[in-house]
Amino acid sequence: MTEMQIHEKEGENEIEAVDPMEKIIEKIADNSDALLTLLDILEKLKEAGIIKLLSDISQSYLPTDVEFFGKFISSREFANGIMKTGNVMLALLFALSDERTADTIKAILFNLPDISKDLVDTIGSGKKQNLIGMYSSIKNDQDLFLGITASMKAMSRMTKAIKKLDYSDPVDKLRHMSQ
Repeated sequence: MTEMQIHEKEGENEIEAVDPMEKIIEKIADNSDALLTLLDILEKLKEAGIIKLLSDISQSYLPTDVEFFGKFISSREFANGIMKTGNVMLALLFALSDERTADTIKAILFNLPDISKDLVDTIGSGKKQNLIGMYSSIKNDQDLFLGITASMKAMSRMTKAIKKLDYSDPVDKLRHMSQ
């Protein structure tokens, strides 16, 4: 039975030869809507240059590279990395959805060159400031005082949050949840 398969018709004792291509054509006809959708997606990917990019990438890898890549993406480390990245991205999106958080981060980022300069200049100078000089700076500079107070409150919140962290393996957690 290489090219044709022999099948009995249901309810009859008659034997009929079935061409495998007929089965394939029948399945294509039954799933034409899904196949057309996939072909539309492929066409859009081709128009966007994604298909050519994927083709170029696949041709530039040697078989050993592909084997390494396959082992890497199926590794526990890769799964952990993807899960951790996803969790961090969700946390970042959540944090940035709060207007105060987003504005605070923008204010820091837009002033980062000056902040960096102050950090590098102060550390690079090697000058020690004594406790009385620090106290005088805090006492006389309202912004410094408020910054230190805010930093202490922030450190307290961070400490409480860090104490709640769970360092168990996320893949193991998923396995236990699915069992």
